[in-house]
Amino acid sequence: MDTPHALALGVFTSYFLIIITLFTIILRSIPKAGNGVNRRKTWLFRFLTLGSLAHTWLYMFKFMAWSFDNYESLNPTTISSAPLERLTSWLLNTSLFEQAWAAVCFGPINWWWSEQLCVYTVIWTLFLVIEGRAKSIKHLWAYMLLGQLVAISVASNLFYLAILHSTPTQRSSKLQNRVTPLVTVPLVVSLLTIVVSPHTNTRTFLPNLLTMHALLVIPLLTSTPLASTRQPNAVRISKLITFISLTIVFLRFRTDIVAAFAVIGRSLPSPVSFVYSLSGFLPEQPSPSPLHAIIYTIKALVQPVSTFLATPISNYTSAFTHFISAALVEVWDTLHSHPAQSSIGWDVVWTSASLGAWVLGGGGRGGVVVIDSEVPIRLLRNRREVRRIGRGVFVSLVGFPGLVSSLTEPWAVGVEGVGGKKD
Repeated sequence: MDTPHALALGVFTSYFLIIITLFTIILRSIPKAGNGVNRRKTWLFRFLTLGSLAHTWLYMFKFMAWSFDNYESLNPTTISSAPLERLTSWLLNTSLFEQAWAAVCFGPINWWWSEQLCVYTVIWTLFLVIEGRAKSIKHLWAYMLLGQLVAISVASNLFYLAILHSTPTQRSSKLQNRVTPLVTVPLVVSLLTIVVSPHTNTRTFLPNLLTMHALLVIPLLTSTPLASTRQPNAVRISKLITFISLTIVFLRFRTDIVAAFAVIGRSLPSPVSFVYSLSGFLPEQPSPSPLHAIIYTIKALVQPVSTFLATPISNYTSAFTHFISAALVEVWDTLHSHPAQSSIGWDVVWTSASLGAWVLGGGGRGGVVVIDSEVPIRLLRNRREVRRIGRGVFVSLVGFPGLVSSLTEPWAVGVEGVGGKKD
């Protein structure tokens, strides 16, 4: 075996060794369950960890098999070689990372699935920073790397377990409701990489993707992510959360609109026929002339009120039902259109389920996580205490349907705080 093939095999083997090492680092750093730990929650998140790992990596191994078969179908001369040589030839000439992400990023419905995981990971990074510091959880960077190399759902569930097994740190005497630029800048720039990701090409796709992944690790490597009010360039946590939330809402709205038009274009003869079906002017002929299309489209746009009043409700109901049915079929078919897409898509589902379990369970201690001016983070037992904090910010991630990804329970952020001074 020559040097390039040996290096390719070494990189592939190192990938799995790094994953095993990350699991070892994280599992060893999680304290043993004490008397105050909720056993049911612990077993729930253990199940979610194992379930998400098995399910997402079933498709990951299928993706590797698909990639290998695809490579050999394009290079039939390698089939006659020895098995090890065939394997190393595939590894040497295939960029698995780029190949997998290209399959899940290009296409309106594909990106509708994948963007959810990208935007969630941005806000999850801030969650790691704050909760990790509050609970003295070690090796926060390992959770992010594990999420990027294995699955975000797996890393999220392990982090929930770490929180359940941990104890809050003592209250800080300093006002620490801000984050340093080493947290703010990487998160903001990572959002920009998500914004441009659907518009990249073969030359810019991989650099943009690698930048996105690298930036999200930086905030977890700094030893002092939280700051006091006196520290220059520090940003209030509540303001950063608000900015991230609004950006995510914008991104999801944009992606939802693009995906909706893709569904309309595929499920109806033409986008204009969707206007016909809503306005009640669907022509009898299967292919209306361009003149008819222009006339009826202008009529529907210029006279929306009269069109609405003149249209039977049944027309709207029928068109809407048809659209929802077509959208569900498109979403499901896309989820299983490619092994890499299935792995990412089901990671979204498992992550949403885990987040839902965490929120419904009260954020680990049966309370609401609040950032105030006395301590970096504290738990309040009921919503009355949350209202006493002053004005708050709720983080919303437009994510997997049915969850509408609300992080309001663990992310009720009080910006005026108890016993602290306003600045």
